[in-house]
Parts: sequence; C-alpha cells; structure tokens
Amino acid sequence: MNTRRIHKPLTDTMKKKSNKDLTPELISKQPQARTIFSEFENHFRSYVFYVDGMIQCQVYTNPHGYWDAQACGHLVTTQSDTFLLALGYARVGEKSIISDIHGNGKLILSRDNLEVQAENGEFASYSSRKLNLQFDQLFLDTFSVVENGEPRKRTSRDISLSISEKTLINILSEDPNHLHGLDPRSFEVAIAISLKEIGFRKVCLSRFVRDRGVDIYAIYCDGETEETVVIEVKHRNGRSVGLSVVDRLNGVRDRDKVDKGIIFTNSSFSNSVRREYLCKSSVIALIDFEKLTELLKASKANWTMTYSGLWTTPRNKIDL
Repeated sequence: MNTRRIHKPLTDTMKKKSNKDLTPELISKQPQARTIFSEFENHFRSYVFYVDGMIQCQVYTNPHGYWDAQACGHLVTTQSDTFLLALGYARVGEKSIISDIHGNGKLILSRDNLEVQAENGEFASYSSRKLNLQFDQLFLDTFSVVENGEPRKRTSRDISLSISEKTLINILSEDPNHLHGLDPRSFEVAIAISLKEIGFRKVCLSRFVRDRGVDIYAIYCDGETEETVVIEVKHRNGRSVGLSVVDRLNGVRDRDKVDKGIIFTNSSFSNSVRREYLCKSSVIALIDFEKLTELLKASKANWTMTYSGLWTTPRNKIDL
C-alpha cells in the first residue's frame, strides 16, 4: 500500500478558528458544529466533527469502561479539504498521513482504519479504530457537511478537478442512486463537477442563496466557438420538474443574453415540459435521472467525445 503525506499550510485566521483540547461533547455544542461520524463500541469512542471549516478526528479509549476526564482521547485537527483529499486517496488504496495543525500529532487514514496519534513533549500515544461504516458513505457524508458549511455555501467558486472531485464522480457513477441521498447543495456541486469532468472549459458554481436564478454558469467550446450556458439544478424526491421552472430558466437565459440553458434533475420532467421544450427548443436541454446516469457512466460505456466536450453515442446524444 502506498503512503501519501498530505500537508497544507494554515493561515493565521485558520489557526485562530481551530479548537484544541476539546471533548466531543463540547465540540458538538459549538455553533456550526456537525457530526460526520460517531461510534461507540466496547472501550472505544470514535468521532469525526466538522467545525468552522475544519475537520476534527478523535478516538477515545478507556479500558475501565467508564468515561471521565481521565479517558485517553487523541485529537487531530485538519482542514476539511485536506481530509477529503485523504479520503479520496484512501479509496484507491493509498494510506494518507495528515499532520495536526498544532503539530501535536497526526491522522493516519486508510480505507479500513482511522488512526489518531497524539504527541505531548517527549511522549507519544495513539488510538486506532477500524471503520465500521461503509467507506463511500463516509466520503459522501463528509462531502455533504463540508459543502453545506460556511463559507462554501454562501460564496461562488470556479470548479477544478482534484482527487476529491474525481472520487465523488467515481462513487456516483458506480451507484447513481446515491444522487437521491444527496442534499440540494451537494447535488448542485456534484452536477458542477460532472460538467467539468466531461469537458466544459469553465464551470462556476453560484452561491446557494441569492443566485439570481442560476445555479451554475458554464462555458463549453463547440469547435472554435465558445458558448455560454446557464444551468438550473433541481433535487426532487419523486416529484417531476414542472413547466414554470423551465420557463424561468429560459427567461434568465434571455435576460442575461446567454446562448443555452440546461436543467438537471434526479427525477423527471412533466409531460408539459417535454411537450413544450424537448422537441421544439434548440437552446434548452433537459437532463433527467436516466440521462444523468448515462452522463456519469460515460467513461465506462462506448462513448466518444465531440468537439464541444460533450459525450455522445450513435443512438443517444445529449444535445445542447
């Protein structure tokens, strides 16, 4: 198994936001704190928290079977992006070593094991815990909590592809039904990453609130011609997307003088939408769950890439 050391320098602001020597009970009561993973079994307690843009991992051990201030708890704090990178590398069989931001220990993460090593002066100790959680679910839970935290949810950003984004695409392509379990913001991010993965030159994810009616702005190249695209993303639990949603996006496209628009959904489109847009419009594309599944599995099918960076087969084309 390959071992990868992951370290990102912290700014002074990040260091001030981090929390040192806190118990899980105190961490969980902090504003913006979210529990990603917790497990109690025999003499072990394992936690993964998201707090203020940081990930905190703790493994508590106590052979006496009761929990008090003397329980041996090892804490490692790291940036959320770094933790997602480590999960991505772990999924492909690499062991990741992440240094604590305070220099007091490290987190060793593999697909099967979470190990927290704490250092105090000349003394070092560690707690190791086998993960009894399905690994892909741990990644998706972490991804969801991070994407719904501050400031990501309230800022726009350009999408790039790292091991974290590629891991998300791999998980969703292997089992597209995970799309139904995503929250609305995570679904938006997943679609933005998918567009970047299939060849769009630029993909900008809008802030989650006050997005002016557009979830994603994108640019793709059709030969030597660049075309702008506005994208709306609708996460629905069994409900179809109605005509008012598509009309609204088409209006935004006209208002912003954008070339084309796409609506993605994990559900389907109503009959009225299909009747008005599917056969009549050359500027609006409708991507339902079935087409989205094909898009995610493009690398595993007999697909070829067009000049525009979109995927097409002789029988089924995603037309923009």
